[in-house]
Amino acid sequence: MRNNLFLFFLLFAGSVFSQAKWYNDGHGKMVKIPLGDVAFADEVVSFTMGFPPSVARDSSMALGPPDYDGGSGNFVSLGCGGSIVLRFRDNCIRDVEGPDIFVFELGKYVESTNIQISEDLQTWIDLGNIGGGQVSVDIAGKVKPGQVFSYIKLTDLKNACSRSDSWPGADIDAVAAIGSGFRFFLNCEVLFDPGKWDLKPAGENDLEKLLKFLGNIKPGSIRLEGHTDSDGSDTFNQKLSEKRSASIEQWLTGKALSEWKLASLGYGKTRPVGDNLTKDGKQKNRRVEVIIIPGD
Repeated sequence: MRNNLFLFFLLFAGSVFSQAKWYNDGHGKMVKIPLGDVAFADEVVSFTMGFPPSVARDSSMALGPPDYDGGSGNFVSLGCGGSIVLRFRDNCIRDVEGPDIFVFELGKYVESTNIQISEDLQTWIDLGNIGGGQVSVDIAGKVKPGQVFSYIKLTDLKNACSRSDSWPGADIDAVAAIGSGFRFFLNCEVLFDPGKWDLKPAGENDLEKLLKFLGNIKPGSIRLEGHTDSDGSDTFNQKLSEKRSASIEQWLTGKALSEWKLASLGYGKTRPVGDNLTKDGKQKNRRVEVIIIPGD
C-alpha cells in the first residue's frame, strides 16, 4: 500500500538522518556525504549499452552507496557511448554551497562523461562533463532557485573505446546528491475523498507522522507537490492538485511550524510515476510529494 510506502520512507530516512558518512571514491580518497546512505540514487529508469559493449552490464550496480571491492564487480560500465538514467526516489538533487553531485566513477582514469538532470524526464539541463580527476558537479547558475531534481543521466563520451577492453566506457559505482533533501509520498486516497481536497481524519494521522519526523530536523524548507492521474479534464486536475497541496500546507501552518518555509504547488497529471492505463498506476499517480530540505 502507498501508505505503508510512506511510513517506510519515514522510518528509513529518520534512521539515517544526521549520520553523515565517508565513502571510498574508488581512487584511494574518501568523500563525505552529509545525509549518508539516503543521498544515493535508488532506481534505474533506463540503460542503453554502448558499443563496443562492456561485460559489466548489471545497471543496478549503479544504485545505492558505493560498494566497489577492487575486483571486476559491483559497478556497471556504460560501454562506448552508452547511457544510464537514474532516479532519486526518497531524496533529490538541489543546489547547495559547493558541489551538488558526486559520481563514483572507477578505473585508472575518470572517463569523460556528460551529465544532465531533469525534474520530469521531459526537460533536461546539461551540466557539462566530468573527466580526468573531476567527479563532482556544481549546478549553481544552471538551475532556478528552489528547483529540485529527481533524475540524472550519465552518457559516456567515447574517449576510451578499445575493443580489447572488457569494460569500455564510464564505470559507474554510485551517484550521490551531496546536498540531498528528503522526499516522501503521501497517498491521496488516504488523505482525501475522490475529487476533493478537504483532509480526512485518516490523512491527518499520516501528517502527524510527518510532524514527528520534522521535530528531529533543524528547520529549513518544505515543498509540497500535488499530482493526479489522467482521469478528468486538464483544468480540473490542475486545480485539484493545487488545492490538495495547499490543504496540507494550511494544516502544517497551523501546527506551529513558523520556523519552516512552506510552499505548495500542483502539477496536475503532467508528472506521472505510474502507468495511467492501469489501476495500480493511477493510484501511484494520485499523490502529494513532500520534499524536506533541512536547515544548514
